Amino acid sequence: MEKLRRKCGFEYGIDVDAEGMRGGLSLGWRDGMNLTLKFFSKSHIDVEVEEGDGKIVWRFTGFYGAFNADWMLNKELEEQIKQGWSMNEKDTLKKLGELGDRLSKWAKKEKGVRERRTKYLNSRMLKLSAEEINNEVLAEMTEIKLKMNLEVDREELFWEQRAQANWLQMGDRNTTFFHRWASYRRKKT
Repeated sequence: MEKLRRKCGFEYGIDVDAEGMRGGLSLGWRDGMNLTLKFFSKSHIDVEVEEGDGKIVWRFTGFYGAFNADWMLNKELEEQIKQGWSMNEKDTLKKLGELGDRLSKWAKKEKGVRERRTKYLNSRMLKLSAEEINNEVLAEMTEIKLKMNLEVDREELFWEQRAQANWLQMGDRNTTFFHRWASYRRKKT
């Protein structure tokens, strides 16, 4: 990674090695920028960038990974994002705040919908299991089981994403070590 980064003209950088034949991350920059590594993993690099002798400080987080198409299937979520982002406000931080508020409200509503749907599917399955078994009942039970599996998959995905978000926000105990290591490598080169 370092060799490729230097070929691209970036003398400083943070490299995360690939696992096997896939992945690997590299964040490169030229002289004159001061970066502080906050967190990193096999799928992201999070840094704080100082410009103009520390007068301007901003955050950059780069992610690597497979796109989760499940989000794109939800048209209501897509609409909330479009509305939140296309408001007339020019200040990006205010736009992000508005978008965050919209998404929080949407997520709360979606959680309620999901809970009601799961409750309905469970009650319907109980009613069907009490009925006499025939082809019609078996077909509906199979369909309900598929829908229940989809709900479980969505719930697992939610908790997986939440765990990753918490990790990104709070980091882990090794952060100081990695920050020192990245700073050492930057000074060494």
